Amino acid sequence: MKRILVAVILCTLLLTGCWDRRELNDIGIVVAMGLDKDDLTGNIIVTSQVVRPGALKKDGGGEPSSPVEVLTTQGNTVAEAVKNISKQFDRIAFFAHVKVLVISEQLAKEGLLPILDYFMRNSNMRTLAWLIIAKDVKAKEILITNYGIENVQANYLNNMIKNKGENSEVSTPDILTYLKAITSEGNPIGGVMEIAEYPTMPTKEKKDVTTQGVKLSGTAVFKKDKLVGYLNNTETRGLNWVTGKVKTTIINIPSPNEKEKLISINITKVSSRITPEMINGKISFTIEIKVDGDIAEQQDTSNYLKNLESFETLEKEPKDIIEREIQATLNKIQTELGSDILGFSSAYNKKYPQEWKSIKDDWNNIFPTVSSEVKVDVKLRRLGLMLKPITSDATK
Repeated sequence: MKRILVAVILCTLLLTGCWDRRELNDIGIVVAMGLDKDDLTGNIIVTSQVVRPGALKKDGGGEPSSPVEVLTTQGNTVAEAVKNISKQFDRIAFFAHVKVLVISEQLAKEGLLPILDYFMRNSNMRTLAWLIIAKDVKAKEILITNYGIENVQANYLNNMIKNKGENSEVSTPDILTYLKAITSEGNPIGGVMEIAEYPTMPTKEKKDVTTQGVKLSGTAVFKKDKLVGYLNNTETRGLNWVTGKVKTTIINIPSPNEKEKLISINITKVSSRITPEMINGKISFTIEIKVDGDIAEQQDTSNYLKNLESFETLEKEPKDIIEREIQATLNKIQTELGSDILGFSSAYNKKYPQEWKSIKDDWNNIFPTVSSEVKVDVKLRRLGLMLKPITSDATK
């Protein structure tokens, strides 16, 4: 009898449908979001980019329609603005597939914690969505400006971010990474996007034709949850050297033998270490960077395998460049922005936990005064597929 009862209960549980399920035809899949502030009312403006499945079909016929629907709603809070979507849209907005969250510069300067609170509480929101600050434009403008091959703007933005490792001059954390940084000893960073003009194919009527597109640009620097400024591309690479985020990048150096010619060094491996020291009550940091690279392109005709002194110069030039980039980043964040985004506080806390307890509340004032030493070691491992450059003289 007990076995029959158990079987009946299991069948009841397993065969019953989900009480809160939503049919695909009832939902609108949101793939990107933008948050702005209404200057007149102070309301939060939410821009939602919703995929239109019918427009993605490739069966031809009729006028092509946009593959996305852009909805704009507002409310006193993010939650209210999202709820208001139901007043103007014929489907239930579904946010579990949001790839990119773009936030206006104005809201970022006022503080992101009140906004991101909604994303952390709502199970329908993705905390792994990329967190991007719209520089000098509204967040909505980023979402409605398309340039690349992708016809869905969210995919266009997402693909640019996923390919960021090719240059190491931008930062693109997700929401969760941003929030983890806030709860640690240091400060978070955010990605940056802005509108740029790109050339297009000229026509008979117009020779100089441009169109607008979106580009990734440097790093947004925060002090706790408030935006305090930006790092440009070079300063961002300086940041990524220190934090070990450089995956690959190109450094151009002048030829030791023909100064007007360039040699491109392809960076293939980077490791970094931050070591704090406290001597006579003064805090300092040593930043050690180890870099491996290959010769990716050579404009001159020198055979560096036969000239050891010139080869050593090839290693010294990128070393000096990396040191200058790191120093520029240190100067910017210490003297102008006053925000520890390098992880100095975490490194100090790990080595001197007791001392850290006594200074952590005053770290924002201490950080701009700490000294640092940068040590860079560069090793060129390969010359590519050629042992010597191509020349018109076979005897060289």
